[in-house]
Amino acid sequence: MSSDLGYMPGFKDSMTDDQLAELVAYLRRQFAPEKPAWTGVQEAIGRIRQGISR
Repeated sequence: MSSDLGYMPGFKDSMTDDQLAELVAYLRRQFAPEKPAWTGVQEAIGRIRQGISR
């Protein structure tokens, strides 16, 4: 199994943190409308991006 599984370097800088947060919120509303919105999304995106080498 590749250690790069899920890694897409061509797209990592295509969206800002705000755009990703909006996309996540949209997907949650679209596919789980009966569930509450996720909290801490912006912070999670920041943590994930810090872990990705640029």
